[in-house]
Amino acid sequence: MFLELAARLRERRFVMIGGPGPECGFYERIRSAAAAANVEFKGFLPLAEVEPWFDRAAVLVNTSLYEGMPNTFLQAWARGVPTVATVDVGAPIHRVAPTVDALAVEVESSFKNLSLGSACREYFERTHSSGTVVERYEGLLAELAQ
Repeated sequence: MFLELAARLRERRFVMIGGPGPECGFYERIRSAAAAANVEFKGFLPLAEVEPWFDRAAVLVNTSLYEGMPNTFLQAWARGVPTVATVDVGAPIHRVAPTVDALAVEVESSFKNLSLGSACREYFERTHSSGTVVERYEGLLAELAQ
């Protein structure tokens, strides 16, 4: 789906980062197809090398049909990068697009909606920042201690 999305939005730059899963043949097919598409294929990168890509991203696209709430969404939102994915993670700032056509619309919309980045950053701070999470744990532990 990601490669098809990139083919539809040729005027946009796409970067794909990720290592092989259990089906090695699939990874190699994607690597080859990315070279022919509008996609810069990075493959597996250690976290320290992935982080700068989030800093430069305009939109994070996730086309997994099985993944729940990936850490990559948190990494994106912390930087004010909107997310578009095929699955709903229950975040009000997250865009859900179950088809390639819908992905294309949502990705383009994310480029045009300039306030979306600050909404993502505010949502992250309010819901997922370390201070917020620590407060929740403290409350839970206090409740359990009683």
